[in-house]
Amino acid sequence: TARTGVSRFQTLTFITYGAEIAIPSGPKSAFTVGIDFQSTNRKPTIEQQVKFGLPPELWNTIMPLNFGAIRRFGSGRVQPFVGGDLVLTPYTKDFKIAVGARARVGTDVMFSKSVGLNLGVSTGAWYGSRFDSIDEGLQDFGIVPQFTAGTSFLF
Repeated sequence: TARTGVSRFQTLTFITYGAEIAIPSGPKSAFTVGIDFQSTNRKPTIEQQVKFGLPPELWNTIMPLNFGAIRRFGSGRVQPFVGGDLVLTPYTKDFKIAVGARARVGTDVMFSKSVGLNLGVSTGAWYGSRFDSIDEGLQDFGIVPQFTAGTSFLF
């Protein structure tokens, strides 16, 4: 699946884009492995600009990796699914990693036997010990809702 969407983490709104592979583990279940790129436009404070040599406005991108499983319901044109993931997100230049998990629901609406529209909603949480170094006021723990749409390819 290749998809794009929107996500929010505390005060940051992200444009998301990524891909995921589902490896069948049974007739209606699969293990999933994916990568997202999540980009946000930030306006650092004057103090952050001086301390870190940042411009008044910049785009930052993080790269969450997910490992999980999904269970499908249906095998026809509409194929709903539920699942869950472990999410690992490097978020600083010195490679600090946030750890999280999410629950997800969605559906694939198939146009042919091998191509369809993927729609998904997920929510989870991330924990990172240095989120406040990214932006003032960020807490170490936060909820991460995400909405996505994309294309599914079945092989």
